[in-house]
Amino acid sequence: MSAPAERGTIAPLRLRLAALGLDVALLAALAAAITLMANAALGRMTGDVFSPFWRDPAPIAVEREPAGERELDALDDGTRVTRDWTLERRRYDDGAVRVYSVMHATLAHPDGTTEVVDVALEMGRDLGSLIRLRLTQALLILGPFAWLALWETSRLRATPGKLALGLAVVDADGRRLTLLRSLLRQAMKFLEIGGTGLGYFVGAMLGDGRSLHDRLSGTRVVRTGPAPRACPAAA
Repeated sequence: MSAPAERGTIAPLRLRLAALGLDVALLAALAAAITLMANAALGRMTGDVFSPFWRDPAPIAVEREPAGERELDALDDGTRVTRDWTLERRRYDDGAVRVYSVMHATLAHPDGTTEVVDVALEMGRDLGSLIRLRLTQALLILGPFAWLALWETSRLRATPGKLALGLAVVDADGRRLTLLRSLLRQAMKFLEIGGTGLGYFVGAMLGDGRSLHDRLSGTRVVRTGPAPRACPAAA
């Protein structure tokens, strides 16, 4: 039996990127909805389950204490450097408490100007916010990983973004992906995007136009429309 996706041609790069954009937008909306609903439903009993990933929490209180001896130093160009260390306990508006080791450096340049540099290193946080961080990371990383893999192994053979643009994902023989192959494809894609992201564009310049993660996982993204007809030979 020959399905449209089996005889489809490899989709152009612009359609694959557009489908990816649609999927990312949908996943972001779903993650935000899950965050808000879970926090609203369970927040009073257990505290927030997920951290609102679309905003950075603001510190509302800071406790400082000295954490080391003051150091004086001089650079080769004559700049005098004064370093102080403090231990800071910061409370945020989302209820989290984080502990930082902070270095305060004052640079006095030979021309009379001064420069202040603060470097903060997070040393730890309270258990509740640590659990919330890990759950949020799972929602934003493992959630999309499983969501995309399951869509591509379904009978539709496509994520919602690909469906909207008439695309499907198949293996080298045009068959529906197994769960293992789809998971491998998602792993390759996540590594590709997390790196340079150039793999998407390499495919547009090499061979059959497949992206790097499709080459590594033995898959291809095809159009689901009927195969193009061959042009008749000129008389």
